[in-house]
Amino acid sequence: MMNRKSVAPPYYSLAALCSLGRELPLYTAEQARAIDAAEIQRLGSDGLLLMRRAAEALMAFVVATYPRQRMSIFCGGGNNGGDGWLLALLAHRAGWSVEVLSVAEPGSLSGDARCAYDEARQAGVVYREWSGDAVEEGVVVDALFGSGLNRPIVGHQLRAVRCINRLSLPVLAVDIPSGLCADSGAVLGDAVRADYTMSLVVLKKGLLTGRARAFTGELLLAALGVDEAVSSAPASHYTVMPLPVSLPRRSAVAHKGESGRLVLIGGSANTAGAIIMAAESALLSGAGLITVLTSAATVAPLLARCPEVMPVVVEKVSDEVIERKLASADAVVIGPGLGVDSWARELLSRALRCAAPLVLDADALSLLAEYKELRGVLTEAAILTPHPGEAARLLGTTVAAVESDRYAAVASLRQLYRTRVLLKGAGSLMMARGKVAVCPYGNAGMASGGYGDVLSGVLGALLVQGLAVDTALTIAVNLHAAAADRLESRQGQVGMRPTELSVEIRELINSLVS
Repeated sequence: MMNRKSVAPPYYSLAALCSLGRELPLYTAEQARAIDAAEIQRLGSDGLLLMRRAAEALMAFVVATYPRQRMSIFCGGGNNGGDGWLLALLAHRAGWSVEVLSVAEPGSLSGDARCAYDEARQAGVVYREWSGDAVEEGVVVDALFGSGLNRPIVGHQLRAVRCINRLSLPVLAVDIPSGLCADSGAVLGDAVRADYTMSLVVLKKGLLTGRARAFTGELLLAALGVDEAVSSAPASHYTVMPLPVSLPRRSAVAHKGESGRLVLIGGSANTAGAIIMAAESALLSGAGLITVLTSAATVAPLLARCPEVMPVVVEKVSDEVIERKLASADAVVIGPGLGVDSWARELLSRALRCAAPLVLDADALSLLAEYKELRGVLTEAAILTPHPGEAARLLGTTVAAVESDRYAAVASLRQLYRTRVLLKGAGSLMMARGKVAVCPYGNAGMASGGYGDVLSGVLGALLVQGLAVDTALTIAVNLHAAAADRLESRQGQVGMRPTELSVEIRELINSLVS
């Protein structure tokens, strides 16, 4: 985390933090509470000081982002509501037209939240108990529920959440959009759809993956000066691992062998496109020599698109050429367009015995889910890359169950298959050696067929160029998603093509080469 004492702004955008190329820890709600408590003990004060810092950061953001106008703050009955009351106090003193809409009976407030309420009321802050009416103008602030929420929102509070969502006004969420689970990102009944979310003290892990991405808007962090408490907190097992600020340059005397030998396996008679996209993305990501073990029907379209690759037709799985190619490979990717017939199953069985790092995608994952005896052949060097549907099949559960807690799903996959796991989707999760990294990039333009094939090729290319498996995995996933963001910024989300992404990834890699 950045040194707050040497930097003026009281908050940072996630994008700005990621641009530094440094790992960012993520925390559970319980860990966040422990960090708050450690800071309060260090200061020898009550929690009101942290509330004041939170209000100052929120006010600084609102002033910098919106013209001077009206602010309506929905306040709940806990400390999140206390943050809202102190924000109202600052806005009132700054001459804003501000109103607190209390969704909890003020008489029920206690502790620091009660002190915040008393200060605001004594200064003349206007409030009323919210009765269901809509707000007509200004900035709306969601200070209903904080990161401690662990039950579905119901009744009057649920109506307030839905009222906020019906407004055509900018919405700022304090710490977390009310209704989201801070640990999993699951929606607890319903949740506020914010334009901005300012996470306080630390980033909560549930904000960055799955359905939460549809509710948080742009994510901000206000550390509130608690670096010392954070540094003494228990180590986080969750992290944002952004793109590095630079990638190594090739040697001036490099040759194709030093850039790695990649073997791709897939492309049955009716699914040539998948393996072609994987091969092209591997080529554009720097792989030196690419061999594609495939069906006869794939060769002509593959060579028409990528004459640089070397196709090998596999008619009989017993062919010795398969063993020779696998033995010489620096990495293997299997699955794009592979199919699920006996030919595909035998190829997968052969690939699983390969000593090189192995990426399993698409049909290879379907086969692994169906033929459980293959699990015992997996090694630590293998990487499973399922989307939620494939993850559900691998776990014998439903997509809804996977998406309700993506962190739990990726941990279950790791435990069951005992290898590295990438759970794709909004906020892709990568798990290896007991730690989960979250991808902070990507957009909804990637919601079409072929993007996973491109990612497999990129990952294979980075593996053969000598990167450690965990490093190759995190960089490949982030390159893939960050390149999609670059495409979106130029042409929008609708109609983004995976084949365009491969070219964008090449440009992004070259921009990062030091």
